[in-house]
Amino acid sequence: LLPVRVTLREFAQFLVESKSEGAGGDIWGFVRSSIHGKLGQHEADVIEQLAKRSGAVFIFDGLDEASSPEIRNRVVAAVEDFKRSAHPKSRFLITARPYAWGTPDPSRGVYEVADLNTVQIKSFIGRWYDALVNWSWLRRDDADERRDHLLPACERSDLLPLAENPLLLTLMATLTANGIRLPDARAELYATMVELLMNRWNQRFGKEPSLVQQLAMPGLTIASFRSVLEEIAFDAHAAHEGKAGTADIEAWQLLRAFRNLLGSFDKAQLVVNYVDERAGLLIALGERKHDGAGKSKYTFPHRTFQEFLAGCFLARQIDFNERVCALAGTNAAHWRLALAFAASRANTERGSSAADALVCSEERSIAKDAPE
Repeated sequence: LLPVRVTLREFAQFLVESKSEGAGGDIWGFVRSSIHGKLGQHEADVIEQLAKRSGAVFIFDGLDEASSPEIRNRVVAAVEDFKRSAHPKSRFLITARPYAWGTPDPSRGVYEVADLNTVQIKSFIGRWYDALVNWSWLRRDDADERRDHLLPACERSDLLPLAENPLLLTLMATLTANGIRLPDARAELYATMVELLMNRWNQRFGKEPSLVQQLAMPGLTIASFRSVLEEIAFDAHAAHEGKAGTADIEAWQLLRAFRNLLGSFDKAQLVVNYVDERAGLLIALGERKHDGAGKSKYTFPHRTFQEFLAGCFLARQIDFNERVCALAGTNAAHWRLALAFAASRANTERGSSAADALVCSEERSIAKDAPE
């Protein structure tokens, strides 16, 4: 079946501008307009005729990027109406982050995207660079060189868990496609990826202003949020002691932290809305209200980002040595990676003290577990 992609962020804007409540005909109007603008009127007519005569696979991409629950409801109404009038052989896929749809339920055809396996990772990277060549964004020799750098990098024990995540693999591929070699030092790699993830919050989509533009505060940049996120990560990691995976962060914790930075609850709410609606360094979990009473929980895309940012927070503290020794002495297993990141981000003298504290805690653990 012919694949037809409908970008729901753009379709939502189309509904707003046309003042439509959402009907199947709106989707064909949007699809024709999009294809006409990118390929031409003849191509738009051919694609519509093929889909109506033989069916198509309609990929409705990014329901979560519709700007509010009310607009999302209009988008869903249009999709449901469209499905009823489409060719019987047509198939439909809607993608959304969990907060915009709900709990996975295979009995209703609702699935969570699985992690990639090693075969899929290699296929993704190969096709990524083939596409860049086909679009003339890279020469074949440059594409092959960067692909051959990324493929073995993804097999590293510290990077494989990241490469299994589709979002993070995309980030790694983006970095290498832009000529940035993945650093051998893990802390430097995370620093680069954190910057890239944070910048996703400040990209313009169509007519929508960037986050910094909406906040309109002199001197504010997207980097201004870094220290706030580091403290959030540290507190979350401390509260998550003894548990696997990433910590849950309550909406009120984000609002309080961003309000302290921005001096305004309304501005803090705007930032949390951005976190909800755009994949970045924090991911929304579950539905939330857009009336200021957030009820979502949030998390980092991978535990190691939580640990890296917690380590960055530690590295900035005046009582760095005392904190490191205390954490290493209480639960070295839980804090091991965060302290290693802290040591790498601190200056040489303070970093050495963190490393010494970790070594001492490991020696005490070995001695405790050794047979008498």
